[in-house]
Amino acid sequence: MPRNSRATSPAPAKDTKLSIEQTSRVVLGALLLLNLIGLWFVFHPPGGSADALQSVLSGLQTQLQQAKTRLEASKLHVASVEKGRAASDEFLNRYFVTRRTVPTTLLRELGEIAQRAGIKDHHDQYSPDLIEGSETLGMITITSTFDGTYRNLLNFVREIDRSENLFIIDSLSAAPQANSNLLSVALKMEAFLREDAAPKEAPVAEAKPNETRPVEVQQ
Repeated sequence: MPRNSRATSPAPAKDTKLSIEQTSRVVLGALLLLNLIGLWFVFHPPGGSADALQSVLSGLQTQLQQAKTRLEASKLHVASVEKGRAASDEFLNRYFVTRRTVPTTLLRELGEIAQRAGIKDHHDQYSPDLIEGSETLGMITITSTFDGTYRNLLNFVREIDRSENLFIIDSLSAAPQANSNLLSVALKMEAFLREDAAPKEAPVAEAKPNETRPVEVQQ
């Protein structure tokens, strides 16, 4: 019996040695696998290589700069539009008179101009008409006839040119009067108007519930 026990006792030591070697191989294999995975991420990082990421970043920076440039151009365009709108409104308010103020603005000024030019027997007639394609802007055709000397005529035209209102001389004809140094002058001018704002209609009062309105009885 003792001999048999001595013969079988070394077996566990050999199995332990094999188990340690297998474990070491597994650990070394795992470490090798992890190293290979790390090496893969070094050469193929997520999102692309460093050069690819730099190229994408450069492209995004270029797009951002282009967007900033378009934004600045849009701001300049908006500022120009607002400036043009303000200038247009100022021009209309200054040179376009309302229809109801034509007699007190344009015709009165023409009378004052004629008086300063030394013209006598001055007569004005006007006919307003809307500009085609517009519902608020119009043109006035003014026909002015008077008698005066050649110098009076020059003074009249000079005063028209200096007027704060916008007068455009369309035609002028002058004929000398017999046995006189006077001229019979017919002058056709054009000016501009804008229609008055339409008055707001008063709201119609509605009857309240249980309210009776008086009824007119015709006799």
